[in-house]
Amino acid sequence: MKLWGKVVAAFSSRKDYQDALAAIESALNSGQLKHTDKATLAFAVVEERQPSRIARLVDGIDTVELHAFAEEKGMPVVTVGDIVSLLKAVMAKG
Repeated sequence: MKLWGKVVAAFSSRKDYQDALAAIESALNSGQLKHTDKATLAFAVVEERQPSRIARLVDGIDTVELHAFAEEKGMPVVTVGDIVSLLKAVMAKG
């Protein structure tokens, strides 16, 4: 990947979503999380594994975007499974 591509990827919210999803799926596969756990536990796992990236996801505009997208699509945001579905849906939109 060329330098510009790396810069774009580093600041892309889509990359943040991909990294967050990977961290959550890894925790699910290891048994650290269950799909039925509360959604806040998913964010805690992401923060633990990628503290610099999750700041934008949890504290920044991306959290607002995620909740707005969920509300617009009628998606719940209660469990880890909901967060996984939401992240996949946001990434699929574009």
